[in-house]
Amino acid sequence: MRFLKSVSTTLFFKAIALAAGLFVSIVVARVLGPEGRGVYALVMTILVMSVSFGVFGLTTANTFFAAQNTHMARTIGTQSLIAGMIGAALSILAIFLINKFSPTILRGLNDATLALTMALIPLFLWGNLFAFAYLGRGKIHAFNTFETGQRVIFFVLSLLILWHWQKSIEIFLAAVLSAIALMTAVYIVNYFRDVSPGPIYKSTYTATSLGYGVKSYLATLLTLAVVRAGVLFTNYFGGNEAAGIFAVAQQISELVIIIPTVVGTILFGRVAKGDSYYLTPMVLRTITAIFFPISLLLFFVSEPLIIFVFGPEFASSITILKLMLPGAFLLGLEVIMAKDIAGRGYPWPAVLVWIPVLFINIVGYVILIPEFGINGAAISVSVSYLAIFALITTYYVKLSGTSLSKLFLIRKEDVLILIDELQSLISGKPPAANESKPSEIQTVSNQTKAEMPSVGR
Repeated sequence: MRFLKSVSTTLFFKAIALAAGLFVSIVVARVLGPEGRGVYALVMTILVMSVSFGVFGLTTANTFFAAQNTHMARTIGTQSLIAGMIGAALSILAIFLINKFSPTILRGLNDATLALTMALIPLFLWGNLFAFAYLGRGKIHAFNTFETGQRVIFFVLSLLILWHWQKSIEIFLAAVLSAIALMTAVYIVNYFRDVSPGPIYKSTYTATSLGYGVKSYLATLLTLAVVRAGVLFTNYFGGNEAAGIFAVAQQISELVIIIPTVVGTILFGRVAKGDSYYLTPMVLRTITAIFFPISLLLFFVSEPLIIFVFGPEFASSITILKLMLPGAFLLGLEVIMAKDIAGRGYPWPAVLVWIPVLFINIVGYVILIPEFGINGAAISVSVSYLAIFALITTYYVKLSGTSLSKLFLIRKEDVLILIDELQSLISGKPPAANESKPSEIQTVSNQTKAEMPSVGR
């Protein structure tokens, strides 16, 4: 499947997932108010962070190695089942300890809500592990099915249980748990029914995949700590209502990041095969040209958007969103470069740069939230995103050999290639020009290729 077609397919599924997630947020906010929206934000934050904590970096490892060797698909699936169980147990233990020794962080979650949230963790872990294994095998539709499916489940059940029947969030989560459990079982069974012949499990793969995955794991944990900790800190300093107001602004700001994340994810699978390094600069230039004006538009329409969609109770989210948007735009560009770097074997410097950024982020929360309230949290977020953008850009330029001047300013040839690809996508005919490497862009060096981990070759 061509790059643009893969991106378009994924964007279609993402659009459905985004719309469903946004409508769930609206339903929860309208029915339960800022405090209830804060509780829901805590539930989703726990799930997102637990999934990142519990997969040990094996999502990206699944894609990386499945792309390199299709005969490892059975082994990757078996390991994903085991890793999901272990990761869920560790995540639940971590949540139990946090709730026991620092209950203020999770205040607002009663025992039933917390138990249902923890029961969802293994399902989300398995879904993500198998989704990225599908991606490595080039199964773009299957890759997108789990995320989109679970978002639609949340949406439909929120309409029925919260909006129509006016039931509690506990009943809502119990219904979600049942539906996602069924979907996950079907998803996993279909994976094993459609794999290439190969060993059910190969012990050497575990060490190889963990060697790659630990770098992705640390980077993901540090990234999630920076991106998602704001809800926890605002909840700690200001309570559920403050967390709900912050979460609404953050959710809207992430609209700017969604498409770059999709593009970067598909790019990662291509780069992992070793034949698409040249795409990244062109993608960066195109994304910059498209999303800079979109970010400006979102900045200027933030007030009517938030008031119309979420209601006047969330008017405080307007300033927070405006403070977050510059950083969100830069983070979208950073994601694309980071995915390219991951496809090259994830060198350690790309992981370790997140440590000073996390320090900046936490210090910012601790200093700025008591001084400026939720706006201080938004400032800390944007400054942190600016820092990681600068660090990753510097490293990518060094790693790829591409000059800084070629990364962000759109060129005539980019527009012509994009038009050609769009015409091909619409007509279903091959593009007039094949995807070819522009002459001035260097591919990765032979040394870098040699250093990339491999398995089963």
